[in-house]
Order: sequence, then C-alpha cells, then structure tokens
Amino acid sequence: MEPEVWQRLANCLRAQSDMLSTDSLEMIVDGLWELKELTEAAEEAGEPAPELSPAKANLFLRLSTSYNDPRILKTIGEIYLKEWGLPGVARKHFERALFLGGPEKDLRPLLEASATAAAQAASNRNEAANVPGEGAKDFLERAEEMMNKGELTQAGKLLRKANRHPTKPEKLGQVWGQLGLAYFERADFAQMEKAYRWAVHYGPKEMVYAFNLGLAQHTLGKIDLAEASYLLADRVRPGEAKVWCNLGSLYFETKRYAEAEAGLKKAIQARPGYARAWDNLAAALGAQDKLDEALVAVETALKLQPGYPEAYFKLGSILLARNSLDEAKRAFQRCLCISSLIEPTKRYLTIIESRLADDERGVSSK
Repeated sequence: MEPEVWQRLANCLRAQSDMLSTDSLEMIVDGLWELKELTEAAEEAGEPAPELSPAKANLFLRLSTSYNDPRILKTIGEIYLKEWGLPGVARKHFERALFLGGPEKDLRPLLEASATAAAQAASNRNEAANVPGEGAKDFLERAEEMMNKGELTQAGKLLRKANRHPTKPEKLGQVWGQLGLAYFERADFAQMEKAYRWAVHYGPKEMVYAFNLGLAQHTLGKIDLAEASYLLADRVRPGEAKVWCNLGSLYFETKRYAEAEAGLKKAIQARPGYARAWDNLAAALGAQDKLDEALVAVETALKLQPGYPEAYFKLGSILLARNSLDEAKRAFQRCLCISSLIEPTKRYLTIIESRLADDERGVSSK
C-alpha cells in the first residue's frame, strides 16, 4: 500500500474507532492489501475478483464491530475506487455503508460511479477472456525465467497468477523472495516491499523474508511497519545480530535512545565483532550524554574496522562534546573521503577552528 494511502486510512480508522487496537488496524490493512493484490491478478487474467482467504476472512469477522462503520466503509471504498481502480470492490463497500445507515447524498454518487466503472471492467474482462492464454508452462518457472532476463514486472504478474493456485507455497515464497532481492538490487524499495510481503505470507518461518520486508519498509520511512517486521524476524529467529542492529537504528531515528541502546547491545551480545553495531551504539549513548561509554563504543568499532569513516565522524562528535578539540579535528579529517559526510564534516571543522582560535586569543591576552 502506498505510504500516503496507508496513513490516511490508518488515521481514519483510529479516529473513528476508539476500540480499534494497533493489531486490529494492521489486520484490516493487511486484509485490504491482500484483496487488492489478488483482485489485480484476477483482472489481469480476465477472471472474477476473488474473495479473501479463509484465514483473513475470519480475522475480518472478528473485527466486524470496528469495521462495520459507514464512515470507515466509505473511506475504504474511495481508496479502492480512486486510488486503486477496483470499482467492483469499492461498490461492495459503498453498498454496505448505505445498508448501515451512511448518508445517501454522499454515498449514492459514489455507488453509481463505481457501478458504471465496474460494468466497464466486466466488459474488459469478457474481452480478455477471448484472448488465447499464454500456455500451460508453470508460472513459477516462467517467473524465474523473466527474472533472469531482468523483466521484473512480468515476473511479478506471473507470480500473482501463481498466488491463485498456491500448490507449492514454500517454492512460491522463495520466488517472491528472489523477486524482492532483484528489486533491492535496483533500489526499488516500493516493489521490494510488495514482493517480500508475499514471501512472508508463504514463508512465515523464514527470518530473512521478514527482515528484508522490514528493511524495505524502513527505507521507505514506514517506521511502524518496519518495526513490526523486524520484531517478526526476531520471533522467527531470536537474537539475530543484524535484526537488532536495524531495530536499534530505527529506535535511534525516532529518538527512542534508551531502546536503541538496549537493541544495539543485544546485537553486540549476539555478535561481539559487529563494528556497525558498536558504531551505532556510540550514537545512541552520545544522544543520552553518556560520553565516556560512547567513546569506548566508537573506539571499539574502529579497532574492529580500522579506517571506518562513519565511526570517525562519531568519534569526532564525541570528542567535540568533550571539548577535546585537536583530537576531534583529526577524527573529522578522516571523514572527508565520503561524499555524504563532506558537508557536515566541514561545518564541524569550521566550528573547531573557530573555538581553537578563540582559545589562542584567550591565552595571548593573559
């Protein structure tokens, strides 16, 4: 789901139902996402829109008290109609909203618009049904062939068709994971997220799927979802160093410094030689003014990985906070080889030069 659509839907659901927990909200949104993906795959094949899986339908049934609110149904219907172009699904939501007493003056035009669009979509499906199929070759095998050719969009379409007949769920999860990795290599994190959501769906016991899903969501700024995915990865394989290192980074980014410290210490406990975790721990400790501990952490990172420019940047920041100006200057000068650090490093060096000059003037005036 697109970030802005997710946020708008989440805000609507939270505002309109005080009883709706975060877990319940996630179930609703996951169900909507699953239905969207399956419906798109069916329409591509000229087939009727599918129903939710039995397991997901049961979750929706449990949430019926929260979900059967005309305002929520109207919002969800508008998303299906205007954002995703799925008028048949939208129409069902508008009809249900009317049945539950929603305002007719608002819902009737939406219902008519969705009915007209759904009729056109049905006509298009009928035309598509007369087009010869692509052959009986296994969807998974063909999807892998498309990936090998670099045709990732076509591979995704084939995998969505395979979703309708998941006779090999473990293999299907593996191929979705391969597609997610291919999108990662292209830095297309939106498509990577979609692929790994399906990989997790078919391979819930594979830690790497949940971790990579979290990585995609983290990169896209979907912090709540990324945290949930990382924690799922930890449940599947507890104590994995890279999971807790990424969780620590996420907590640091959201200014949850004590949680960041705890998470990064878990990563270090699992892998004492993990230089990145020590470097990130230094940042979390520094943000809490634990400068002595932060200095030990960053020096450990540099012992483990000499010439680590990001660690030298942290070292310079800590030394500057301790007013060790000459040492801070030498540390920052080691960062000028990284393009992303050049500008902030120059700013710090300017500050240091100014303070050193002030110190010299102070000494000479005495």
